[in-house]
Amino acid sequence: MGVYLAISLVTSALMSFLRMADQPEPGSMSDVAVSTFVREALIPERPAPVKTTGFVGFLRHAPVSNSPTNILLTISGPAAGLRHRRARH
Repeated sequence: MGVYLAISLVTSALMSFLRMADQPEPGSMSDVAVSTFVREALIPERPAPVKTTGFVGFLRHAPVSNSPTNILLTISGPAAGLRHRRARH
């Protein structure tokens, strides 16, 4: 008897939920007035933020400091290049 009661309660709750799904929700997006604003002219471009350009942007976004190996290669690479350049002159 208890199982039958539980199944009937779940079924009735599911049926009422499905009935609610057919009705439009009050205050939904379909009730909002349609805006007819269309921009006629483009806004002027702004310069890119300093944090994303140049040397600072490179250091922030390049994978040069995400592991000890990359930090070592980032520091030793230019140092080796400078040492090689000095040796040639």
